[in-house]
Amino acid sequence: MRLLRRPGREIQRSPEDRHIPDESRGCLPETPALKNRVGQRLPAMNAVRGGTVTWHPQPWQDGDWGGEEPLSDSDSEEEDFPDDSTTPLGNYVLHGLKQLLDAQQLCDVTLLVEGKKFMCHRVLLAAASPYFRAMFTSPLVESRLNEIRLEEVRPTVMDAVIQFVYTGEAGLSLDTAEDIFVAANRLQVMPLQELCSRFLFEHISVDNCLGMYSLARSHHDQLLLRASLRLVAQHFPRVSRQKDFLLLDHGTLGSILASDRLGVDSEAEVYDAARRWAEHQPLERYVHMPALLHHLRPGLLSHKESQRLSQELGPAGAGDGLGGPLRPREGMFEKKIVCVDLTPREDDNLTDRDSRVDCFDPQTGKWEKLAALSSLISPAAQRWGTGSS
Repeated sequence: MRLLRRPGREIQRSPEDRHIPDESRGCLPETPALKNRVGQRLPAMNAVRGGTVTWHPQPWQDGDWGGEEPLSDSDSEEEDFPDDSTTPLGNYVLHGLKQLLDAQQLCDVTLLVEGKKFMCHRVLLAAASPYFRAMFTSPLVESRLNEIRLEEVRPTVMDAVIQFVYTGEAGLSLDTAEDIFVAANRLQVMPLQELCSRFLFEHISVDNCLGMYSLARSHHDQLLLRASLRLVAQHFPRVSRQKDFLLLDHGTLGSILASDRLGVDSEAEVYDAARRWAEHQPLERYVHMPALLHHLRPGLLSHKESQRLSQELGPAGAGDGLGGPLRPREGMFEKKIVCVDLTPREDDNLTDRDSRVDCFDPQTGKWEKLAALSSLISPAAQRWGTGSS
């Protein structure tokens, strides 16, 4: 057998190791794997007495490759530097888990939804959902079961939840987003619930704002709650005549009637909306009318409207059962910008002609004159004149 030695050096044999074969003195048998692509031999490893082989790296020389082209021959030095962008480890992990799911490999739990089975990995479900973490780590029997039945969720929705857990992506539409939102809330997959919430937020309209408000209120979603309530309040006269309005529960309706933002011209519109809701199912809903009337603001009713309520409600319409504040609703006033020049108005010789105030309406972009000020010492102490304001 021919031995491969390091080029340019001869192995010196000491008297005490002359009886040791060449294979044990750091020389390796020559095999095809130890040859490079042009047939030249690779440098051999150094030997350590006792049979252990240790490799000592040698300086690189282009000549070692038989005079071929250098390893790098780029025209620009920038090409010699690695790309700054790297693929995050999480992307590799997600991709690998998705491959395991598609191949149904290493799955250790099966979720049963209306007869359809979903094979999954406990560790991933537990990492993405406190609901599953508690299920798999508790001393209850579910933690030892290989098959777990889930209720109140459809297979298509469960499939969307599982795909999100394994990929971080969800295909949402107006037909599916609400059901996936509810399932994500129940299973405590919070990133998916937030994704659905943003999707629904971007698709709120006057036609669906009542349903969105009920959904947000029942699942404590503040982003969706504020946005939907704003639309319900601004368009209350129109919204209160929709079919969805008659389907509200009394708690949701009460929270709407209590809002300062209702865009109504008269407080009687609030009363009429509550009455229409109660008359839709009178046997079940009239019992809730006293609580709803508590949100009515009798101080905002005209004399004629108060008389009508007294006739329809009896003693409750006289104001004893109406406990709302005196603050006007947003639809009962207009927001405008009043401009007052304080310098000339501190003169004792002011006249009504001099003390007129300019008012700007940001909605119409027009200026108008307000009634005269009898006196104005500072913005915190002012008294309006006898004219309308």
